[in-house]
Amino acid sequence: RPLFTFTDGNIEAVVKLEYDALFGYNAADSEKTSENVGFNGDKKGLEVANAYVKTKVDAVTGLTLTGGIVYYDFPLVYGDNTPLASVNFSNDVVDLGVYYVKPSEGQNNTGKDDSQVYIADAKIKFGESSIRPAFFAYDCKESAEVGQYKDSIGYIYGLSLNLVFGTMGVDASGAYIDGKDKIADTEYSAYAFDFAPYIKLDPIKVSAFFTMVSGDDDTTDGKDKSFINATLDGGSAGINSYRLYIIEDAGSFTTYSDVTN
Repeated sequence: RPLFTFTDGNIEAVVKLEYDALFGYNAADSEKTSENVGFNGDKKGLEVANAYVKTKVDAVTGLTLTGGIVYYDFPLVYGDNTPLASVNFSNDVVDLGVYYVKPSEGQNNTGKDDSQVYIADAKIKFGESSIRPAFFAYDCKESAEVGQYKDSIGYIYGLSLNLVFGTMGVDASGAYIDGKDKIADTEYSAYAFDFAPYIKLDPIKVSAFFTMVSGDDDTTDGKDKSFINATLDGGSAGINSYRLYIIEDAGSFTTYSDVTN
């Protein structure tokens, strides 16, 4: 992961490249585009992980503008490098962020196949503790190439908190999703939450946790209650945030999945 960073006063520009490889050639990879590498290991596997510019605003202390491919994370909902533009404000009491995210452009110069996400995110700080509510509006046009809320808007309500009581504390996150695919006539209603109390006895921290993710028990009734299906990318978004995700496979319990990749 070669990382290049340029800073000059209030401006920061970052480019981060990434190359992933698995030892051993895979015979099915005739185009040399997978991560499998054997003899004659020339591959097409280099990606741009991050590429963004961030600048502070002199007129308002704590105000920052960012644009490019940036890592964004909200527990359970989404955590990955993301094409976005954002306005952020931070001080000792609160971190505020408003984001415009572009999952899919489709064909240039037409809006009928676009999708975009609007995010409002606030972290309220008091002492060592914090509460972080967030709101996501997922706008998908009728022919959107990415996004399951066709010709509609899906809404995600999230809350994450860290409460500290001396040597004890609790981390908790939850999200509820509501929306509709008007083209496929499918309604989405899903939830997930994670609760983790802990105790710190330096240098040891002991934690317990409970995680629940909703699933869909009837795929033919026009209602989808699967949290995985309803998330921002309708498949793997947020999976790597689940605790023990390697074991539970985000509820899929299958050998071939996003987790095993």
